[in-house]
Amino acid sequence: MERGPITFAMDLAEGLKQLRWAAFEVTLLAEGHLWLPPYKGSVLRGAFGATFKRLVCVMPHRNCGACLLKQQCVYAVDFESPARTAETPGAYMPHPFIIEPPLEDRTEYNPGDTLSFGLVLVGRAIDHLPYYIYTLDEMGKAGLGRGRGQCRIDEVRHVGTDGARTRIYDGTEKQLATGWPVTSGESLSHGFAGATVGLEFL
Repeated sequence: MERGPITFAMDLAEGLKQLRWAAFEVTLLAEGHLWLPPYKGSVLRGAFGATFKRLVCVMPHRNCGACLLKQQCVYAVDFESPARTAETPGAYMPHPFIIEPPLEDRTEYNPGDTLSFGLVLVGRAIDHLPYYIYTLDEMGKAGLGRGRGQCRIDEVRHVGTDGARTRIYDGTEKQLATGWPVTSGESLSHGFAGATVGLEFL
């Protein structure tokens, strides 16, 4: 039976209420010279994914589809969860994280310079934050961009819905705070009935 626009809107609204996410700001500190492209999203995403799998995967075949541990493996759950739909065989669920690269087009960073970017974790990936921090730190040690310049995490801040930033991880002490808030669609739905949402593509 075909679903009408009203039914679809009601289902979407109910789904948004159940959505949970947390936003963070990660600041990297350059320890060597970094040469990065003007758009840094692909570099951060590619290096992060490769480092994540290298650190987490324990199987010599490196094939998530044939892995006995794929239901519990943090990498497989966040990167290669099958969609399980008859319409799209072989498709994967959307990744439960968003890397928001800096909009600056700067390409060279000297030792001591910092580079900040956003990280949004959705649903069960919120509990995987320690894995993300560890992976990003190891990614920096391996080097980024042309010349593989090294960097490390300087700090991670939680970003509230009001834009307030609270430090939850210190890269020097390597201590992660607990108890930072998680946002839900339910908490944001009050007062937004009938509101218009604008999207800006940058």
